[in-house]
Amino acid sequence: MIISAGTHHGSSLSLLSNWPHSLLSTPSGTDRLLSLVYYLSTLLAPQFSRLALLLTVKLPTPVPLVALTPASTALTVASNRLRRLAAKVSDVRMFMRLFGLVEIYQWGARTLRDPPKDPVIRSLVLGQIAANVGYQILENLAYLNMHSLLSFSKRTEGRMWLWSTRCWAAHIVLEFLKLERTRSLQAEKSRGVRGLVITGEEERKAQESWNKAWICNATTAPLSVCLALAVPERSVVLTGVDVDPLELGGGSARRYCGRSIRVHWCRDLAP
Repeated sequence: MIISAGTHHGSSLSLLSNWPHSLLSTPSGTDRLLSLVYYLSTLLAPQFSRLALLLTVKLPTPVPLVALTPASTALTVASNRLRRLAAKVSDVRMFMRLFGLVEIYQWGARTLRDPPKDPVIRSLVLGQIAANVGYQILENLAYLNMHSLLSFSKRTEGRMWLWSTRCWAAHIVLEFLKLERTRSLQAEKSRGVRGLVITGEEERKAQESWNKAWICNATTAPLSVCLALAVPERSVVLTGVDVDPLELGGGSARRYCGRSIRVHWCRDLAP
């Protein structure tokens, strides 16, 4: 028993020591780590700001004044640093996505080579590929223009950001339709319609996979609608997190789930 416990303890330590390397050894793992840093920074920064405000001391003067305490000063500095960190991480992730068209091309090639058997799902997947191509091209152009590598006007750049998010929203809508079609086909298999048969274990795994995909897609749907409609608010409260429209996070159920996307907000943009 002691040997078994020691072996288990050693294997746990080995897993913990190999975790950073396994996470950073692939592009998807690196993006997950950056995503974690981005969302933690985005979550904590406004909380630190609120706490710093609570820790200030109101002075009994005719004109309302507040005095910063050492604790409030430290929290304010930490909040500003976290915001800058989130902005830098978002920029890095967008730079990494400049080559996303290659991945989309591979996805499209695989789909054409081995398309889904169901014609409805096949059409929805092809629509998703087209939406992702539009999203990636527009985001790449806007990102490069933001860094003065292209010569589009700021108004044109703003339209690129806006329409890239609309392509993203289209992908999410198509994903919901695809999931609904998948559930319908799964129900037919469960009832044995058209000679289709599925075991209990296969049904359980298919349901778990469907639930995960639906939850991932649903978490990004409200934000995608807000961005696609260009709601002219200076901030959006999402799941308790204050999000500046200049630095919003999001993704979609297939290849963008958990990835961040930057949107330049222009009140004078026409849809």
